[in-house]
This record gives sequence, C-alpha cells and structure tokens, in this order.
Amino acid sequence: MRYWMLFLFMLVISAFSVAKVIPVATVDWCPQMCPGEDKPGYIIDILKTVYLDSEYELTFEAVPWSRGLKRTQKGDNVAMLAPSKRESPELLFPTFSLGTQRMCLYTRADSDWTYSDPQSLKGLQIGMAYDTQIEGISEYAQQHPDNFQMQPYLSRYFMQNVGKLKKSRIDAFIYTYQSTIWEARANGVEDDIRLAGCAPAEEIYIAFTAQPHKRELVNKLIQHFDQEYPNLVASGKVTAIMARYGLVTSDNNGPVAH
Repeated sequence: MRYWMLFLFMLVISAFSVAKVIPVATVDWCPQMCPGEDKPGYIIDILKTVYLDSEYELTFEAVPWSRGLKRTQKGDNVAMLAPSKRESPELLFPTFSLGTQRMCLYTRADSDWTYSDPQSLKGLQIGMAYDTQIEGISEYAQQHPDNFQMQPYLSRYFMQNVGKLKKSRIDAFIYTYQSTIWEARANGVEDDIRLAGCAPAEEIYIAFTAQPHKRELVNKLIQHFDQEYPNLVASGKVTAIMARYGLVTSDNNGPVAH
C-alpha cells in the first residue's frame, strides 16, 4: 500500500511539473529567426531565455507568413513572430517590443533611383510579400496593384527577387534591412544590389492570439514576458545573444514600451 501511495504521489508531482507547450509560428527570417540553422535566430534565443524558468515551453514552427498570421488569429497557434502592430492589429501584444524593423527597397547595383516616398514608386515594378504592411507603401500598393509583383514570404523570397532584378523583371524589391545584409552575405550577392531607401522603422513583437478561449493563458504569457524581458536587457544577456549573430543592441534598439 505504501508503494502505491508513493507511486500516486509521484504521478501527481509529475503532472504539475510538465511544462505547458506553447506553439509559436515563425518565418524564415535570419538573423531574427533561422529555422534549420545551427543558431536558431536571436529572437528565438531571446524568447527561450525569457521563458526558461517558467512553466511554459515554447515550440517554434516555421510557416509562410500569411499562414502563420491566419493560424494565430484562429488560435491554432498561441503566438507568432514577429509582426508589427500595423501588420496584425487583431492580435494581442505585450508592453515591450522585441526591437524594430526597417523595411527597405533594393535595386540593381547600377541603378541610381532613390526611394523618397510612395509617390516615387510611380511607374516602377516592385517585388513585395503578401500580407506585408508598410507605412505609406501598403496603401499605395492597394491603389496601384499593377505596379507590384506580390509573392509569398518564403525562404526563397530574397533570392527570387534578386533574380528578378538581374533579369530586369522588377525595378526594386522590399525586404528588411538586417535580413538583406544577412542573406546578401550568405549568398554572395552583396555587390549585385543597392539600398535605395527605407520606410519608417516599426516595432516588432511576439504577438498572441485574441481568441477568448485562450485569453487566460495569453494574459499569463504576456505578464511573464513583460516582467522578464526588461530584466534580460538590463542584465546584458540580450547584448550577448545579439553578439553571437554579429549584431549590437543598437541594431535592434532594445525593448520599447508602449
């Protein structure tokens, strides 16, 4: 009888000690998120550290951007990485962002065109990902769809657009600043493209589903993030994580409260 009581006690303890698995949708967006690589991306590393000593275990699945957004809206995923509020206003956000992103336009190296505002896109063919929301440019794209070659945001997005530039099928494409530097180096095309200008920077987040049946869980996850993330920054751990990717904290501007 004593052994059965001990066995039942251990089962109860094990049940309480099992971490709650939190499925998080990601995209292939190095150096922020790098599925299949030795280093998973600095945002993944930061979040793993934030929730390391919690009751939650975050699991990450790389999917196309549009699919991840829809799955998180429906509640199939508890969270997704790493949209701006403009890109996913129907999701829930913590107080602190994970930093900023700059959406920039890139041309062939021999081009002298410069982006100044959406009107400067007139008459050009622009490569752009579906469901990307960029201040000014998204509204212009809706008004002038024939000037935009939309494609899914997949791992091949960058090199597909570089290929289109080389074949003069587009005049420029839109991609984030850090990821362009990363992928251009990785693919040996740094001398083939040129930065032509950027849209205003926007904060990026871990964003959570707003589905009512997940609200209690999401509130706890957000509370834990907002409590632990500033401590991580203050301790210098975020700086150390970013240094592993050849970045400095100023590249990402640290946490921002709203």
